[in-house]
Amino acid sequence: MSLAREMVGKGLKRNLLVITDYQRAGMGRRGRRWFAPSRRNILVSIITRPIHSDHLTLYTLNAAASGVLALRMLLEEDAYLSAKSGEVWSKWPNDIYWGDRKAGGVLGETGRDRDGRLWLIIGVGINLNLRKEELPDELEGKATGFLMETGKEADRGRILEGFMEAFRSGIALLKESPAGLIKRWETLSRTPGSEVSVRTEREVIVGRATGLDSRGFLRILTPDGRSRVVQTGEVYHLRHRNAAD
Repeated sequence: MSLAREMVGKGLKRNLLVITDYQRAGMGRRGRRWFAPSRRNILVSIITRPIHSDHLTLYTLNAAASGVLALRMLLEEDAYLSAKSGEVWSKWPNDIYWGDRKAGGVLGETGRDRDGRLWLIIGVGINLNLRKEELPDELEGKATGFLMETGKEADRGRILEGFMEAFRSGIALLKESPAGLIKRWETLSRTPGSEVSVRTEREVIVGRATGLDSRGFLRILTPDGRSRVVQTGEVYHLRHRNAAD
């Protein structure tokens, strides 16, 4: 992300993918530390020109969905592991989960080049071949990855290839129809339909997540029947609605 910001500041003229094998100062949302030992995970930053400033959240949603699709692709290529593909999902706004543990995340930052043009830098981290014993104590029981869930090492090149293919197709979908991209994300997420608690900077909102609006913001139906729209916040899943509810 630091290198990407530097390149934007110097007047980058094209979209670019920045890849690293390890991090010494990884950061997630709200300043949280992102743990990433050498040669284990996917660690990339995508520098891109957003088509519209109102679509910034949709770009990060696309990145999270692309991570889910890449992991599911690798699982579905193995007959033994294919049944696990549905366990990988995206939690609003930009987390990648495997069951009830976090397997990846997305961080978006905006910047302007020396000509004043808006750029978006999307940092993506996906846990692949991280070993359980390598996790710091504070992440035990909270984080996971491909190796920890399957007992097999993932091909990082295949995951990155699948991720970028899904990301590019998502951007094409966004240009054609933001609603189409939102529908793609919703099919890969357990957040819509779930009872959630969302902690924003000002309050905690509890209710049922009913989906996303046209900007990618989360709609919540509160117990008193009000519809609320949340632009950003920390989501906690309380219960997922199933067909019998």
